[in-house]
Amino acid sequence: MATMSGAFYPHGKRSSYNNGCRCKACRAANAEYFKSRRTASSGNDPEELVDASRAREYLSYLSQMGIGRPSANKASGANERSLWEIAASKKSRILRSTERRILGISPSDALPRGAFVDGDLTRQQVGALLANHFTKAGLAARFKRSNNRFRVLEGDKVRATSALRINSLYRLMLADQERNETFYDAA
Repeated sequence: MATMSGAFYPHGKRSSYNNGCRCKACRAANAEYFKSRRTASSGNDPEELVDASRAREYLSYLSQMGIGRPSANKASGANERSLWEIAASKKSRILRSTERRILGISPSDALPRGAFVDGDLTRQQVGALLANHFTKAGLAARFKRSNNRFRVLEGDKVRATSALRINSLYRLMLADQERNETFYDAA
């Protein structure tokens, strides 16, 4: 067993090699480690390294939605320090599994209850919905609010859950319009 600072490291482990042991078993463990890293970076392994820009952009989007790193960490299971390093452009490449975890964060699942976000986009989407045959009363009913409680158009901030619901309805409306335009173009 190799020792350093009174700690014992078993032979045949990379930790023992890193602490000075050069026996055959420790050298083999170190070589195996580097072989696995080469395989990972060559693209033949699901644990390959990928560009971190997509994850960084998604973390920025989540931040704009009111979801901070602690909430993203909780929702994804990724290390909070890694999330910080990705968001701060300290990491340019990350494991594919880390990218999948980050991109798999659902804003509705990660939002702190009652969080507020900037309401500009939400107000624009509500305006588009109202211009496309929706009514304020209909939107209030859809979101199970009384007419006097549907106040999305007021103030600078809106509840994140309301923003997500309106965004979802807005996307459905756009998809429906595309479907109808495609239907009429085909006829």
